[in-house]
Amino acid sequence: MEKMQILIEFSKSISKEDRESLLLDLKEYLELTEIKVKQFNVDWISVIGALKDGAAIVGGLYSIINIAYKIITWRNAMKTKNKSCNARIKIPESSIIDLDACKDQEIIDIFTQRK
Repeated sequence: MEKMQILIEFSKSISKEDRESLLLDLKEYLELTEIKVKQFNVDWISVIGALKDGAAIVGGLYSIINIAYKIITWRNAMKTKNKSCNARIKIPESSIIDLDACKDQEIIDIFTQRK
């Protein structure tokens, strides 16, 4: 299995505390690198994650599904607090998923139906 990579982009409207709550959960499975990107006059905080070697060796599919569920849990917690989930995820060879508008199954699908 090739090393999975994921791009997570957060709007600056999402607080650092809210971003960190998701990223802390994902650090168990992903090596994370934060970069700042400006697109169409909107500042995005982008985080590139690569599946850790240990996670790939010890049940790669299990790790990938856990990443999807951690993202779903974070998004649902944000909605419960009436906060916007103005964030998106992208995996190579997949479309961008808008976390504010997508369904849980779409998040699972982007991880499990990779080429």
